[in-house]
Formats: sequence, C-alpha cells, structure tokens
Amino acid sequence: MEWWIILGIAASASIDNLGAGISYGVRNIRINLLANSIIAGIGFLFALTGLLFGQWLSQVLPGILPTLFAALLLGVIGLRIILLSLPREEKGRVRAEARERSLPTFTKILEEPELADLDASGDISWWEAVPLGIALSPSTP
Repeated sequence: MEWWIILGIAASASIDNLGAGISYGVRNIRINLLANSIIAGIGFLFALTGLLFGQWLSQVLPGILPTLFAALLLGVIGLRIILLSLPREEKGRVRAEARERSLPTFTKILEEPELADLDASGDISWWEAVPLGIALSPSTP
C-alpha cells in the first residue's frame, strides 16, 4: 500500500514538469540531458525536504496537531492560489515597466516558460535549469 502512495506523489509532482516539457517543446526550446538532470535533482531535493520536515513535525507535535497543521497549511496555500487567480488592477504604469525589465521570477517562468531561456538561444543550459528546477519543484508555492 505504501508504494501506491509513493507512486501517487511522484505522479502528482511530475504533472507540472510534463506541462512545462510540452510547453517548451511547442516553443522549440530544447532541454539537454544535464539541464534535465539538474531540474529533476532540484525537484527531488525539494520533495525530500518537504517529506522529512513533515516527518519531523509529526514526531515533535503531539496528537492530532500535525494533521491540523497540515490541513491549515493546505488551506492557506489553496486560498493563496485562489486569490492569485483573481484579476487585479495595475497600480501604475511605472511598476509594470519596472517589473518587465527585472529578471524573471519563478511565477513568471511558470506562466511564460520561454523566460527561463535567459540568453534566448533556444536551449536551456545548466545555469538556466536551476531557476527552472526551483520553479517546477513540488514545494514551491
């Protein structure tokens, strides 16, 4: 039974990566084996850190508190996702222009995958794979 849970977690963590891979393929942006390995390694480290932290919390907190903490955390994350999906008014043109000139954030990389290709070469190099790996990791809010 534990293997089914592990496979379910692995599949759910890989859905974002599958979507990003399809998006990069449609835009003719290639991800070489080294960059793909770095992305997978970063995703693994984030998932492992989350699992170890959850195990530690379940040992430290007594009784039902770990379950309540997990439910509260998932509720906050869900609420944040809902609030981010609502349309907002832009607070001025200067802020929008400054945001466009800055380096892409993890959220921008997920919304527009071609932003991870910083040198616009059509190929994701190993140093461009690091922010992409963090953006695609399962624990990144």
